[in-house]
Amino acid sequence: MGVTGFVDIHCHLIAGIDDGPKDDQQTRALIDAARSAGIAAIVATPHCSLRYGLDSDDRDARLAAAESMAADTPLLFAGCELELSEERLQQFFEDPRRYTLNGSRYVLVELPHNAGGASLDRAARLFRERGLTPILAHPERYPFLPPDSPSLLAWIDNGGLLQATAASFTGRMGRRAKAAAFDLLARDALHFVASDAHDAVKRGPDMREAFANVAAAGDVHLAGLLFTHNPLAVVRDELLA
Repeated sequence: MGVTGFVDIHCHLIAGIDDGPKDDQQTRALIDAARSAGIAAIVATPHCSLRYGLDSDDRDARLAAAESMAADTPLLFAGCELELSEERLQQFFEDPRRYTLNGSRYVLVELPHNAGGASLDRAARLFRERGLTPILAHPERYPFLPPDSPSLLAWIDNGGLLQATAASFTGRMGRRAKAAAFDLLARDALHFVASDAHDAVKRGPDMREAFANVAAAGDVHLAGLLFTHNPLAVVRDELLA
C-alpha cells in the first residue's frame, strides 16, 4: 500500500451497526465521497459502547459487503471506537486484536459522554502494560478537556496519542472545537487527523479543506504526517516516525 492520498483511521462506514449509515446505499455514497476526496484507505470504526454494542464477527461480515462496493479504492480495514467504560474495556481485553485498528497495537478510544478526563492516565497505563497504544478520538470536542488539561497531559505522558476531527479545523464542529484543535496543533500534541465521518454529506469524509488549513497553520510536512503518514503507520502496525 502506497501513501498517495489520505488515510482515515476514524470513520463510521458500516451500515446498520451504529449511528453511521442506515443501509448499504448510504455506505456506498460515503465510499464514493471518500474516493472523490482523495482518501486512499479507511479504517471502519463503529462504536463499541454502552449504547452500541459491537459483535466483531458481525462487523467483519458487514465490512466485507462494503469492501465489494469500494473495490480497493479506498482500501478498507476493520477497527472500532472503544468507549472507556468498565464494561467495554472488559470486552476489549478478552481479545484485543479483534478491536484494534487493523489488528494492530493501536486502539481508538473515546470517553463516555457523561465522564470527565480524570481516569485518562490510568486508562493509558492499562493499554501500555499490554503492549497497546491508545489513540484518544476528538479530544478538542470534549468541553471538559481543554488543551492544557492535566488529564490530557497525563494521557500523553503515559503513552496515549491524540486524533483530532478534520471538521474541527474548518469550524464545522463549532468555534470552541476549532480553537481547541488549533491550540493542540500549536502545542505539537496531535498525532492524527481523521474524518469521523458518519454519512456522505452532513458528517462527510472530505478532509481536503482541513488539510489546507493545517498546512497553512503549520506546514505541509506536518499536515502530511497527521493526515497520511502517521495513520499509515497505524494500518501497517508500525511505530510513528
